[in-house]
Amino acid sequence: AEQALTEAMSISQSTDNLVTTLYALDNLARLQVEQGYLHRATNFHYQALQAVEKWTKEQGHPGLYLPNSGLAYLGLAEIQREWNELAAARQSVNTVLELGQQWHIQDTVQAGYITLARILQAQGDLTGAFKAIHQAEQAAHKLSPYTAWMSAVKARLHLAEGNLLAAVHWARTCDLPLDDSFN
Repeated sequence: AEQALTEAMSISQSTDNLVTTLYALDNLARLQVEQGYLHRATNFHYQALQAVEKWTKEQGHPGLYLPNSGLAYLGLAEIQREWNELAAARQSVNTVLELGQQWHIQDTVQAGYITLARILQAQGDLTGAFKAIHQAEQAAHKLSPYTAWMSAVKARLHLAEGNLLAAVHWARTCDLPLDDSFN
């Protein structure tokens, strides 16, 4: 996968296809996260932001954020949260939310609020975390790719507050298999 994504990134860069470059870099970063290489993932996110900065300067609009920039900032926020760099994570997720709202991209807004909930939980602010999850639910649409993630984060918040009934309800209704089988 890494080889194919690296090739896709190279081809898209050589043809000045910024959108495909950003998606390739985002997927490369996600792959690194899955393998536990957070520093490498961070480098891919920064490469994406540099590509956007270069493109906007070339277009005569320096400082312009593009919708796809949200992917890089979201990835950075998640890594910064993992590293307990919570102030930096809040700044990154605020940028995600601004981009999603500015460009009217509900998936970006929803993902931003889910990540914000995780950051607030790490800061010990369960009330704020539940508020962020509620905002994520408001931003969600029927075919959202983030619904399961949002639901799992909400269940974790219920566990953190000691609300076992809500967490058990989630476990019974989440449609996840209860065995260890991957069939």
